[in-house]
Amino acid sequence: MRSRAPYACKTRHHTGWRIGISALILSLALGALGTVRSAAAMTTVVVTPSSLRGWEIQNAVCQEGQPYSGSVAFDTGPATPPSGKGSLRFTIGSNGGSYVSIYNGGTPFRLALSAIQSLTYSTYVTTVGERGQTPYITLDIDNNGDGVADDQINFDPDRQTGTGAVAPGDGPIPAQGPTALNLWQSWDAKAGGWWAVKEGFANVTLHTLAGYSAVHPGATITNTGTGAFGFRLGVGCGNNAWTGFVGYADAVTLGVGGTDTLYDFEPDTNQPAPSTFTLTMTTQGNGSVTASPAKSAYNSGDVVTLTAVPAADQLFLGWTLDGKAIGFADPLTLTMLENHALTAAFAARPTFADVHGDDAAYEAITQLAARGVINGCDRTATPPLFCPADTTLREQMAALLVRAIPGWADETWPNPFSDPTPDEELMRRVATLGHYQVAQGYQPEVCAAEGKATPCYGPLDDVRFGQTILFITRAMVQKGYWTLQPDDRAIFPDQNGAAGADPDTDRQTLDHRALVTYISYVKDVPDVADVHTAFTVAGGKGWGDAAPRSWFARTLWQAYLAYFGTDQQGQGGYAP
Repeated sequence: MRSRAPYACKTRHHTGWRIGISALILSLALGALGTVRSAAAMTTVVVTPSSLRGWEIQNAVCQEGQPYSGSVAFDTGPATPPSGKGSLRFTIGSNGGSYVSIYNGGTPFRLALSAIQSLTYSTYVTTVGERGQTPYITLDIDNNGDGVADDQINFDPDRQTGTGAVAPGDGPIPAQGPTALNLWQSWDAKAGGWWAVKEGFANVTLHTLAGYSAVHPGATITNTGTGAFGFRLGVGCGNNAWTGFVGYADAVTLGVGGTDTLYDFEPDTNQPAPSTFTLTMTTQGNGSVTASPAKSAYNSGDVVTLTAVPAADQLFLGWTLDGKAIGFADPLTLTMLENHALTAAFAARPTFADVHGDDAAYEAITQLAARGVINGCDRTATPPLFCPADTTLREQMAALLVRAIPGWADETWPNPFSDPTPDEELMRRVATLGHYQVAQGYQPEVCAAEGKATPCYGPLDDVRFGQTILFITRAMVQKGYWTLQPDDRAIFPDQNGAAGADPDTDRQTLDHRALVTYISYVKDVPDVADVHTAFTVAGGKGWGDAAPRSWFARTLWQAYLAYFGTDQQGQGGYAP
């Protein structure tokens, strides 16, 4: 989940002419009072580096002491922008905690939120973070009339899917997503959903501008007071979620007082556009990379297909593009819109005395072991043992999932469960899953029957076949890799919730939706012949039977491969 602390951002510099947009908005706001919206007049304002027309560029970090790695530039393209031939280019670089924006500076102004009659813009993303990040709008809001911003509301395109929680009495909020790569997309921020910083970053509730104004009748956009910038279009301020981001924005259109003003961002006419780009390829470990076509320089927009070639007894672990891990899709396609540095990592395939090349779980076990996700049951043996037929304890399962999800292994959270074991490392992993609601514990009646306080987890219980899928799916959804899918009662009908139950609150129905989600992304379940019949694993095993370690590995690897091993045409495998 994106985190953002705009009030605390430390700004390095901002540049620009302090004239133009503030006065324009102020005059339009005065003219908007009592105006009935009809066909709006359109005014186009061309914004260039040498004539910012009231806009200013902000380069900041969201935590004191972090390095500045973001930038804003005016570029030609990419592809065919919605207005003119150019657009704004936003990059974040190695520090995902950087924040860069273009905002309206200059003359202090105040604009009633309710005076906005239209607000749209377009984006184009080439390198994405962990959950579909896209340039977003931030408005600084004064709700109490003291002239100082005391809230910020944010329009995030990746939240415009029609599935987010909507504030009571507000909406409807139309679905505009999902976000896409290497494609110009237009966003209607006036009709879309906004979240408020004052309401917190967790469990975000969306408001329309009209709905927010109804709850806060005096809501006014302001660029006065400490930390207030008025209207900002920017990227970043989310730690690793934004690392390596590259995206563009154009055609910001604001309608006030019966006039729509379109801001067309263009490079200076004497600024030559780069005509070619280089791709530098390196390797870690024993292997090589082939590029097709192989060139010393690529034209803008060329698509390169990259293939990892492991040496004998080696595995391909994944790609790093411009310092950011982007998964292990092989082959990988990359659209050349800038210079890139690409690294392919390889490692020796692990061996286990009891796992052989013809075993169904061989690929899953060795791939996950090479990535440090799973270990053998006896690493003192030579070669080590994996014990594929043994069951997995629930505390062990927590460690596997936390290792599998980038970033979680570094986190420490309070343990919410009443039945910890002495293994502090495994309990820390259980606590992490509890924090993210991946491990929800047993029902109160189960805890009571075992003499435990609620919530209890059962860390020494075996992981069941059904639980394996639920835990993996919840982790993928909570991390933002997958989206929880609508229910489909035809899939594993024996696991359906009660007919007519609320699909957003009924636990059994939510669990069934997790099953549907796994099938939606992975397509099948290991050793299950038909997902449209009762849940049965080969050998007559059912939902509540203990799953062997080999089956857990196969089920996890399928989910891992469906996400990290999938090529995003022209951009590359998904980024952690």
